[in-house]
Formats: sequence, C-alpha cells, structure tokens
Amino acid sequence: SDLQKSTCFYCQRTLTERAEVDHFIPWARYPDNGVENLVVADQKCNSSKRDFLAGIEHLRKWRARNTTQAKALAAAAASKTWKRHPAVTLGVARSIYLRLAPGALLWTGRDTFGRADPPGLRGVLE
Repeated sequence: SDLQKSTCFYCQRTLTERAEVDHFIPWARYPDNGVENLVVADQKCNSSKRDFLAGIEHLRKWRARNTTQAKALAAAAASKTWKRHPAVTLGVARSIYLRLAPGALLWTGRDTFGRADPPGLRGVLE
C-alpha cells in the first residue's frame, strides 16, 4: 500500500485494516499473482469488483502505475520473493481487453458499470 500512499487503488479512500489485495486482471480470467497484477483495494471496492474487468479509467491508472513505478514494483517483488513478469501481465491485459465487444460492461466503481470503448481501450494498451 506504500506505492498507493495508503489509498484504495480504485476509489482513493484511505485504507484501513480491511484493505485487501486485488488481482487487477481477475484471477478467474487469468491466474496471475505477478506483482504488476496486484493492487490494494478497500474491502468494499474489492467485493464489488469481484471477477469483473475494471473500466478504462482504472485501466489507464494501472498501466501508468506499472510504467512509472516499475522500479518500485521490482524492488517490492524482490523483497518479498513475489513473482514478476510485466510483459506477460500486459500481454494478458491486451488479449482480454482488446477482444471485448463494443458496449461490454466494465466495472467503474462500487456497483457501477460503464460500456467498453474498444478504440479507447486500444489507446491505453497499445
């Protein structure tokens, strides 16, 4: 949670003892425990997101975090002996998001969804 300044990755609320680790790309879609696929979320956001794909604003933030904080993520992974395979994680995100049908529902926040915008998703992931 230090990389996120003790705030939920999704809603930006201050994390409490009920913080949870979330698989940004849901485990049900691809079992990836790599550090680049993990974010810290408050319990309500994590419960609401479940196995849904996150919306484009979350995707944009996740992609930026994995780029701008690559060294910090690598150091965190090394200190905890976590798996790390950023190219694979990004490839999986591309293979899932870039095949979504226009209008597919994406999780945007607690119990809210938005429609997929394939050109926008391409802009974030390519």
